[in-house]
Amino acid sequence: MILEAILKEEKEKIKVFLEKFDLDYDYSCDRTLYVLENDEIVGTVSKERYIIKCLAVRKECQGTSVASNLVSEIISRIIYEGYTYYQVFTKAIYEDIFINLGFKKIVSTDNTCVLESSSNTINDYLKEEVKKIDFNSDDIASVVINANPITLGHLNLIETASKEHDHVLVFVLEEEKSMFTFKERFSLVFLATRHLNNVTVLKSSNYIISSLTFPSYFLKEKSLVNKEYALIDALIFKNYFMKYFNIKYRYVGKETSDVMKIYNETLKEILKDSLIEIDRKDDISASTVRKLIEEERFDESLKYIPDSIQQLYLQIALNK
Repeated sequence: MILEAILKEEKEKIKVFLEKFDLDYDYSCDRTLYVLENDEIVGTVSKERYIIKCLAVRKECQGTSVASNLVSEIISRIIYEGYTYYQVFTKAIYEDIFINLGFKKIVSTDNTCVLESSSNTINDYLKEEVKKIDFNSDDIASVVINANPITLGHLNLIETASKEHDHVLVFVLEEEKSMFTFKERFSLVFLATRHLNNVTVLKSSNYIISSLTFPSYFLKEKSLVNKEYALIDALIFKNYFMKYFNIKYRYVGKETSDVMKIYNETLKEILKDSLIEIDRKDDISASTVRKLIEEERFDESLKYIPDSIQQLYLQIALNK
């Protein structure tokens, strides 16, 4: 029988069960299912919105229907909640289970496999997105930014790419895990780059990986998390976005933090000469702007914000 973990005690037992598989229980999950046999947990799976997580099945039950039944039931819950699309981040050893249930693989590494539902796939999505792009060029560069908020540093990165290539695609990350909402960030980026006739601003989609959905729960060595995050991001960008949009280059700014240095180094490993790293402009950082907002030093923060959007930026910042 498949049960749903509601009580704290149930989730604690599942946490202990997962530890036997070198997995952490992800408390951001909004539903967790499990199977009991003789009062012992033999399998579990969870989800966060449309993301399937934390699948584990006791060794003696692997090869039975326990895993497939759990996954089928969690998919039913996802669909019931109104989602028509779902993804899974799982250990590579569970890849075949999901493929046998009709999932399509997006990318995989030695540690991680990313799969999705067979309808509304990444290929379907990008075919439609490409139709929205109204230009014809073989010299296309790209920039991927969170822009929380967009600063003169971001603008310098985009302007540099704009000067060096026929067209630049700017992808703004959609995840809602920032001080500024996606709608606010997208609007500010769009307005700040209006003077650049060869720049198109696009939403990132569910495929340019976000920290909200990344499956750090199954990487035992936490030092691997940032490396794996960057590796998956780079593979998806190279294998799909660069292919469909005919992108030749991805621009990034040089980073100072260890985490972001790892990210850029991994992008370089995958994208090779297609990755262009430029010096940061006067060490401008969006984190500095956010700190000034928190301290209500709004006028001081303006020196980091493009002139063309300062009025709108202030209106938004004053409400944070």
